[in-house]
Amino acid sequence: MRRSLTALAIAVLFAIAAGPAAADPTPNALTPLGPATVSSVWRGASTQEGLPPQDLTAVRIAVGAGGQAGPVRLRVSSPLDPALGVELGPWTDLPADPGTYTFALPSPILWDYRSGVIAIDQQVGGHAIVVANPCMPQLGAFSDICQVVSLDVFHDIADSDPARGTANSPGERYPGQQLAVTAVTVPDLDRDHIPDDQDQTDLQVSASRRFNLVGQQVLRIVVVNAGPRTADQPLIGINSLVTADDAWFPSCVSSESFEFPGIRLPGGAVPGDSCGTKPIPVGLPRVFTVVLPAKSDRKSVTVAVRSEGADLNPADNVVKVAPAKLLELERVSVHGTLNVKVRARRRGTLRVTMKVGRRSFSRSVRVIGLGPLTVRVPFHLRGRRAHAATITIRLQTYDGAIASATKRIHL
Repeated sequence: MRRSLTALAIAVLFAIAAGPAAADPTPNALTPLGPATVSSVWRGASTQEGLPPQDLTAVRIAVGAGGQAGPVRLRVSSPLDPALGVELGPWTDLPADPGTYTFALPSPILWDYRSGVIAIDQQVGGHAIVVANPCMPQLGAFSDICQVVSLDVFHDIADSDPARGTANSPGERYPGQQLAVTAVTVPDLDRDHIPDDQDQTDLQVSASRRFNLVGQQVLRIVVVNAGPRTADQPLIGINSLVTADDAWFPSCVSSESFEFPGIRLPGGAVPGDSCGTKPIPVGLPRVFTVVLPAKSDRKSVTVAVRSEGADLNPADNVVKVAPAKLLELERVSVHGTLNVKVRARRRGTLRVTMKVGRRSFSRSVRVIGLGPLTVRVPFHLRGRRAHAATITIRLQTYDGAIASATKRIHL
């Protein structure tokens, strides 16, 4: 029984607060006659989970049978948007014919159904826009709808000055009654009063990989915003190779990942692999550096970027970056001996081999530093004719990785 009462209380809360999940209620009562401001007031429990950031852009009003027409306007307030104060809609004729009518707000207002208030100013009254719920006192103070919700009526309509709002004490209170209104909301993840489907940017990403002086692979990411709006909540993700927050330099704005509803980062990005960062203005490149773990040495990395709105060109939001070279053959010269300049990115054993026809000459050395290394290989060939030679370098690192490179020369 207790579970059913809790479910009833939550369902009523959604209806009172005009949450997006609530269906249009069916009006079966009238507002009082005459000029007034009418508002549903909730005094019961409130849920804690909330919804993603959104804007209230309009209100749907359900009109039942038996009422009369007349001018009305919306009076909306939200503690999430204190700078806006009370948002007043224009005076509009509310029809007497049953149906659901949508009234737009002059500007979007940051909205949470648990704390926002939707009231209606009327001049004539007698509108069939009220739902009268039956009282159930046997359910107790926290579940009897007549004890947690009421229709409050203020007979002195507040003027158009938003600072004045509505009167503190209602002239009339009708327990168990509520306005038949439903909020019309749109996602607004960055809370800039621009719906996400209009908050468009064109983010472009490029990336490269290199080794640092201590042998770690470093991923350098460059993000450019080509416009037309600032990307207020950019998110950069890489596929599942980085799991430590301190792998990002500079640090992310937040260690948490932004989960955009309906948006999935390509490349298998997971929460531990993403970085929420500061806004990226139009035309200003932003550089990020990620130290990759050793397990990514021989794997490609996918980098993806998104922001709070739809991207105008998603094709340049993703880039795949091949591994940096573990071993490079930089220069080969012959001055009595074979001189091979290499650059190894890991410590290990390096073997340099020169093969001329069926003959081969080689030398193995230990790589203990990560800078350039020149290996000299003595050789002797009979005769003075020109020879073609194949130079092969092969590195076996102490952690088991193997890398090689080959070059063809003429002696």
